[in-house]
Amino acid sequence: MNSKILSVVALTIITSCGGGGSGKSRPTEAEFVVTVSPMDSEGGKWDKYDENGHPDIGLCVETELGKRCYPDDGLLSSQCPDTNECTFSNIPIPPTPFTVRVVDVDAINNETVGEAKCDWDETCTVGQAKVKIR
Repeated sequence: MNSKILSVVALTIITSCGGGGSGKSRPTEAEFVVTVSPMDSEGGKWDKYDENGHPDIGLCVETELGKRCYPDDGLLSSQCPDTNECTFSNIPIPPTPFTVRVVDVDAINNETVGEAKCDWDETCTVGQAKVKIR
């Protein structure tokens, strides 16, 4: 096989497999796996009046185009009540890094667990939480 044909075959295989790096192409949606610390930033329970004190987890993703929160934009309810872990599936993501905010949803006043700039295919620290985006 001559070198030109070999080069074309190699280039075709590399391109179809997504090029170098991890070999993954960036999706338009991602899964966010949120793990919130058992204690708030002051060392107390997230929900002081609940027996277990676990947070009621909500999530916001902010880009240059705006902000969307889950499970609802008003954060009137949580995706995962009374737990330290929550998975959000099929969340739209932009082609560039974005801001993630984790919220403890409460009846009267929501509490921000943390906010940070994150990106797809990484785990980032968001205040008192870890968020794995895949």
